[in-house]
Amino acid sequence: MASQALEISPASKTLPETTPNLMPFHINFSGLAPISTFFRVKDAPEETGHCGAAPESAIGLIEKQKKRFLAAFRGRTVHGLEVCVPEGYQGVVLRVEGERNDSQTREVEEKLEKKGKGKGKQTRRPTRASRRAQAVEEEECEREPAPSSQMEVVDDDETLLSLQANPEDENVRRLKPSATFSSFVLWNPDGPVDEGKDEYLRSLNEWMSISAEVHRVEED
Repeated sequence: MASQALEISPASKTLPETTPNLMPFHINFSGLAPISTFFRVKDAPEETGHCGAAPESAIGLIEKQKKRFLAAFRGRTVHGLEVCVPEGYQGVVLRVEGERNDSQTREVEEKLEKKGKGKGKQTRRPTRASRRAQAVEEEECEREPAPSSQMEVVDDDETLLSLQANPEDENVRRLKPSATFSSFVLWNPDGPVDEGKDEYLRSLNEWMSISAEVHRVEED
């Protein structure tokens, strides 16, 4: 199997500033969601900010990363830590080219929401015959063949939005800058982020140390 090439397109305009959140789990969804209604972030009490000490080599890079947060996701407490991008660097958010943008996603979701509100809700108790017919219909749906790899979203105007990938581009993954950031929030489940043991902070600090040595220019 051939490896997939990575191609990053240059930014065509000034990118907006954002603050990404690095979550400790995977969400099998890509699109708009009412995050602020169920993911409420608050400042963590001072006593939750004490965790394992960081190694001396990393103290200089993370000494400003002391702003901590608390939130909950599906009943589970998550602890956040603001991580600043090292001085002289800038973070960039990359998105896969070809994905629907936010305005397209919002337009489709608004149409689907309006369509759902237009349908009246059944208030009468279903009869035995209707329940039997519904069971037969559900059984027939389960026997239908699986859908093809092409995903289609139908709006009120019967417009089809095809998300089928081009076979010629299967070996090239194109990324496009969509925003920049000077800090991000690193989240950890159940307890505060340990600055000395967290794999993401350690990777950042170790990479910074190696990069500084690789690009160091010795003066004559």
